[in-house]
Amino acid sequence: MEIKEIPLPDEIAMTLDKIEQEASPVSVFVYGSRARKDYKEQSDFEVGVLFNRDKKWGRSQLATLHNISGLNVYPFILEDFQQYKLDTPFPKATYLRELMAGAVTVRGQKVLEAMELPEVMLSDLVEVATFQTAYALGAVLSARQKDLVTASIGFTKSALFGARALVILEAGNFPLSYDEIYEEANKLNFLDEEAKAILAHAMDVRKGQPLNLDMLYKNITFLNQTVYPRIKDQLVSGDKVVLQGHAVSY
Repeated sequence: MEIKEIPLPDEIAMTLDKIEQEASPVSVFVYGSRARKDYKEQSDFEVGVLFNRDKKWGRSQLATLHNISGLNVYPFILEDFQQYKLDTPFPKATYLRELMAGAVTVRGQKVLEAMELPEVMLSDLVEVATFQTAYALGAVLSARQKDLVTASIGFTKSALFGARALVILEAGNFPLSYDEIYEEANKLNFLDEEAKAILAHAMDVRKGQPLNLDMLYKNITFLNQTVYPRIKDQLVSGDKVVLQGHAVSY
């Protein structure tokens, strides 16, 4: 098994030590771009903390243990996690699969590493498509409020994670990093030049280039007219497994 390690700045490492000592969680893990190693200098540290149900700390309690900008700490209930049941707004199957495939345990028990990846169904991809369309709309609304930072994040993630749904559907694999998603999506021969331009701009924005506001609307069209229909068309013949794994009922 590949051994993954994450370099943690001293301030964050000390905070995780403090969480372990004072909150007594079962496990602490880092996920997102910092775990995948495709982070940028400004990328946040996303940290998950697994608690036994009767000893769970809330997010506000955990926040009292640090004041570090860019460190986001989220509590999870161990028993629910091990049953593949999370109270999350994100599409559950792909969110869980991303956590388990990409996260790295940095304190306590290696819970995630011991779990089987969840299967992904066609219906899960419909959930991804509708969620990312809503996220893309959120990017438009943020831009109207002149919040281009939030708009840029929403645009980038909705475009690329929407494209990943197509990769899962057509290629049967689950790219983790943004670079991998972009590379795999560009192999899909049915994507037109406008779709490819949207994804290329998403990668450029992630690298720090200014957001083209016209792309916000084109992205919604891409999700509405390419991603969602292609998934939904296959669902007409019935739901099916598109990525093998642990069978889960959400």
